[in-house]
Amino acid sequence: RSDAKTGLVGAFFPRSTRGGGPPDVTGASPRVARAAGGGVAVGRYDPTVRIIVQDIPWDHATGAALRLAQERETIERYGGDTEAGPKPSAEDTAAFLLATDGATGASVGCGGLRRLDERTYEIKRMYVVPEWRGRRIGGLLVRALEEHARGLGAQRMRLETGVEQPEAMRLYEKCGYTRIDRYGHYADCELSVCYERALDGAPSLV
Repeated sequence: RSDAKTGLVGAFFPRSTRGGGPPDVTGASPRVARAAGGGVAVGRYDPTVRIIVQDIPWDHATGAALRLAQERETIERYGGDTEAGPKPSAEDTAAFLLATDGATGASVGCGGLRRLDERTYEIKRMYVVPEWRGRRIGGLLVRALEEHARGLGAQRMRLETGVEQPEAMRLYEKCGYTRIDRYGHYADCELSVCYERALDGAPSLV
């Protein structure tokens, strides 16, 4: 759940960073960035701004702080905790991605993947720090989550957002997601809005 508009950012998504930091690809083209780290370059290249998206442990302190900020913002918007079903946890989260500013190291957003079945993964805890919104970072995170899910064998993505989050709905629709009937734990939640995207075509636009 995040906002994303215009004016972006190049990005680098390393395949694995749990054993160390990503390589320095400042000033490199997306092709060079991909070759340098074996990852996926995402977005339109901008030599002045670089967003790094990497997989971090669920209990990483920065990730936990961003999830708390996302939950507080959502509770404030809805007037309470209206999340349907179990909250994501280390046990059911297949990956949790952190986006940082390559120049300053500032954390700018996050997003997670929850496995629903052998071919379907759900986007959870999407969040972009307020002062970084409007730079299409949300779209970068969606794309990175999709690429990670593909690597896990996913053929379909699903997600749930809410009726009071039109900016999130615009983001997902721009990324190629189609609104579907509420599913699973959200089936009876009138505040929920659900989306789906098949991973059999081109990557999401960012």
